[in-house]
Amino acid sequence: NGETGIRGRGNSTWGYQKKPYRLKFNKKTSLFGYGKAKSWVLLANYLDPTLIMNTVAFELGQRFGLPFTNHATHVELFMNGKYRGSYVLTEQVQVNEYRVNIDEKKGFFVELDTYYDEEPKFKTSTYSLPVMIKSPEDLTDPSGYDFVKNDINVLTDALGAAEFPNNNYLDLIDASTFIDFMLVNEIVRNTEFQHPKSMYMYKKDENSKICMGPLWDFDWGFGYAGSGHKYFNSPNEMLLKPNYTGSQIGYKYFRRFFDDPA
Repeated sequence: NGETGIRGRGNSTWGYQKKPYRLKFNKKTSLFGYGKAKSWVLLANYLDPTLIMNTVAFELGQRFGLPFTNHATHVELFMNGKYRGSYVLTEQVQVNEYRVNIDEKKGFFVELDTYYDEEPKFKTSTYSLPVMIKSPEDLTDPSGYDFVKNDINVLTDALGAAEFPNNNYLDLIDASTFIDFMLVNEIVRNTEFQHPKSMYMYKKDENSKICMGPLWDFDWGFGYAGSGHKYFNSPNEMLLKPNYTGSQIGYKYFRRFFDDPA
């Protein structure tokens, strides 16, 4: 019964016949018992023949105990009296006390994405990971983002160092979140893992370690082959398999962790 703005969202998904949307309510609102926020997402799942692939990935994240994992509620969408189909309502991935709950001044929240189309952004000194800073935001002094760049570069430099893994890299990360994040993406075979696209990292405050998450966007998961829009291909093939000859920087970054026997 409240008032909301509505706009299109997504990159490639916006080009399909069934459109995904973002809702922004006039005030913080709870939907289906989830924590109050203004922004919510309606996923169209246009390519998904099952309509539940994003839901399954979120469910895995919940069962793994991966922090800040989204919830999913399947809804039937009617707009202006016209039926628009089955959608998934879920949280907008953002900093919020009920979502990515971090210190907005002393922590950070970033997206790794080869679209690399949102400011502020930078590429890491090692692996050239495309990083877009979601929080802190709207700083008038660009130097306020330096601690984000420094922390992430220290991590990627440690991963790329000749002495890896016999250095301090585990002091920099919450290893359990990295492991669980990679496991979920491997289990559902999310090929965007390799690029990377829609991959998130955060640090709660200045005394915390860097974490992976939350999970997002599994339209190219579950063995998706771009040609012909077919799913459930290559079920026995690991995304982060050894001796892969592809050039994707996401693969090089995430695969590096496997060089640590632990």
